[in-house]
Amino acid sequence: MGATSEFLAMVPRRADGKRDWPPELKARIVAETLIEGETVNAVAKRYELIPSTVSDWRRMARQGKLVLPNLDGMDFVPVEIEAPAPVVVNRHSKLTPYWRAKLTPFVLSRPGAA
Repeated sequence: MGATSEFLAMVPRRADGKRDWPPELKARIVAETLIEGETVNAVAKRYELIPSTVSDWRRMARQGKLVLPNLDGMDFVPVEIEAPAPVVVNRHSKLTPYWRAKLTPFVLSRPGAA
């Protein structure tokens, strides 16, 4: 969650300590709730917001008070998962086979997006 915390640290704060969300960022957060399979709760949690705040921003968008970014062409990236290769175990070996996975962070961006 380090990357999210660093991102949130860049959102300016008002004199009362609350975050001052720019309209463009509000619109982007609302747009995330419109992706199939996403929920208001999940998006709110990701940005450390209460769900009712995100719902209020969605209402503003429906009323035309918040302009959403162009969502044409936005979709999930298709992923294919290959079956793992069979593991050959030497019956005379005293070692137990195990799986090893290395997870690395990555960022997906759309050409022309800031």
